[in-house]
Amino acid sequence: MNIDNQIVLFTIALSMTEIGLGSLLHSFKIPFSGHALSLNQAFLLSVLNIRLRNTDRLASIEVSTATAILKSLSPAGKKLTPMLAISAQGFLHNIGILLIGRNFIGIALANALCSLWAFIQPWFIYYILYSKDLIAMGEYFIKKLAPIAEISIFDIGIAVGIFVFIKILISLGITVLAFKIKEDKLDAYISYLLKQKPKTPNPSTSIVKGVMKDITSPLFIFSFLLMSSFYFLTGTNAAIIFWKILRPLALAIIIFTFLRIIPMQGLIAKIDKLGLKRLSQILKQVLDKINN
Repeated sequence: MNIDNQIVLFTIALSMTEIGLGSLLHSFKIPFSGHALSLNQAFLLSVLNIRLRNTDRLASIEVSTATAILKSLSPAGKKLTPMLAISAQGFLHNIGILLIGRNFIGIALANALCSLWAFIQPWFIYYILYSKDLIAMGEYFIKKLAPIAEISIFDIGIAVGIFVFIKILISLGITVLAFKIKEDKLDAYISYLLKQKPKTPNPSTSIVKGVMKDITSPLFIFSFLLMSSFYFLTGTNAAIIFWKILRPLALAIIIFTFLRIIPMQGLIAKIDKLGLKRLSQILKQVLDKINN
């Protein structure tokens, strides 16, 4: 295979995982599904970079960006946060490759950086929705619970640090596996991913129903109720409280609606007009192979 075929192959494999398996995991609300998918992405990108050796040093970004765009075809589950995660993880993975190279240390660093984003993204997303009030809310409820549960910010930091350390260790194991896995087993795994024929979104499903599904996810509802409680407990002006509650809800609806009205072919055409010829070609080839 030439380089372009390798890029297309691994883009399809990663896309089938994210669209097929990712939709299934999100539909059944499987916990830590995002972390599992990020490790699968790290593994596929590692194998791809080992195969490419000294060519196409932006392969991780190319595959991940194309997959993130194709994630908008996902028939179930959230779209915005997985698309951001896929592209950001590909960018972080490529940093390790560019800094050290495609040797074991470089790919180990790439996988470690890639694995960190799943911890960063939730804070990033909800900070956009709630701004500095998110930090103030956390501090407020920790102080209120301290006499009962004896929990401090330091304790939470230690707990998060342990989870981060465990995932970095797993990412190191992913690196070892990428270098040690036999070609026939790797081909069998990729073949399995390629056979995961995803369901296409139902065109009759209204945008309103889709957006309602996004904003009624358990995590969004929990954070919204928690933040609303914080505003009521600490606020003095009813009008200010109302607008503070309305802001993240309106912003979420705007973002989810915008994502659902993007036509794939139109998006690819715009990418082509921006001069990103290689990315548009990858997307066209991947869509052709998926459709066939």
